[in-house]
Amino acid sequence: RRRLRRRRRHAPRTYSRRYKVCSWIAIIFCAQSLANMKNFENDLKQLSMAFM
Repeated sequence: RRRLRRRRRHAPRTYSRRYKVCSWIAIIFCAQSLANMKNFENDLKQLSMAFM
């Protein structure tokens, strides 16, 4: 029983660290995707102006 209690105490700390890392990675990927969408929109505008 003591071993289970010790493991439960250490588990949430590692989980919170992993959760923070995953959240930061998700934020970075979202920012990159938004930047890529803006660049894609600019490229479409340039192509449309070139064809016009």
